[in-house]
Amino acid sequence: MKLIKPIKKLALGTVQLGLPYGISNVHGRIDLGEAERIIVAAKLAGMDTLDTAIAYGESEQVLGQVGVSSFKIISKLPALPDQSLDLQNQVIEFVEGSLERLRITQLYGLLLHRPGRLLDSQGVILYQALQDLKNKGLVKKIGVSIYSPTELEALCRSFEFDLIQAPFNIFDRRLERQGWLDKLKKRGVEVHVRSIFLQGLLLMDSASRPPYFDRWEFLFKRLEEWCKIEDSTLLEACLGTAWLNQNIDRIIVGVDSLAHLQEIVATITDELLPPPDDLYCEDTRLINPSEWKLS
Repeated sequence: MKLIKPIKKLALGTVQLGLPYGISNVHGRIDLGEAERIIVAAKLAGMDTLDTAIAYGESEQVLGQVGVSSFKIISKLPALPDQSLDLQNQVIEFVEGSLERLRITQLYGLLLHRPGRLLDSQGVILYQALQDLKNKGLVKKIGVSIYSPTELEALCRSFEFDLIQAPFNIFDRRLERQGWLDKLKKRGVEVHVRSIFLQGLLLMDSASRPPYFDRWEFLFKRLEEWCKIEDSTLLEACLGTAWLNQNIDRIIVGVDSLAHLQEIVATITDELLPPPDDLYCEDTRLINPSEWKLS
């Protein structure tokens, strides 16, 4: 077994620095001291990209306090008001606020959290606002954060993006299966994937999973069987799914502790395997956490 370093393909997701996030999170929000240890460890491991958002509680403020000027920082705009009278200035104010909180002079990437706004009556104005931010040097790359590859059809027909962020994991490989990874690569679009642990669900044992997920027990059992056959852990299975795909530029991983990050880094070895074809699901009730009904 050989460890693969540096691990620039991994990007650190930072929602846990500002909010208690994830179905398997038992630690709550990360405190400032632990946040600093995590950022330092990420840098030492060779990671160069941090993913945050204005909507992630105090994540941007925490990153600014820790000091992240040596990283590529990606942030996201929150939901924008409908029919704004001054949309361009609102977007600029949001970005200037992010830069101030992060204590940096340029965002590597700025994404729309609600890309559907580009398709409404003010879409052209919004897109021009993003382009203006690039022209002013406040942002290097612009793009969208999507929940489903089906969103890309209309968006990419009307607009050009530098960066796309989308969910991707061992159950949800729609981005690959629908051909979008190949299409985006040919267009020169940088692709970042998130949710590779499905908020930690894919790493939970059967006794810990909420009853809501019982209807997909056959999938979880198939995953466990494959891991047993290949002498692989669930963590290795999840990481290998995205790590071995050459069309993915960054894999965003969220952690709830320094030990969690160290475990992930130590798992990136030359023994990672691609997943079998039958480990796949398009049921959004499972693969889209916003549709989960846990109570």
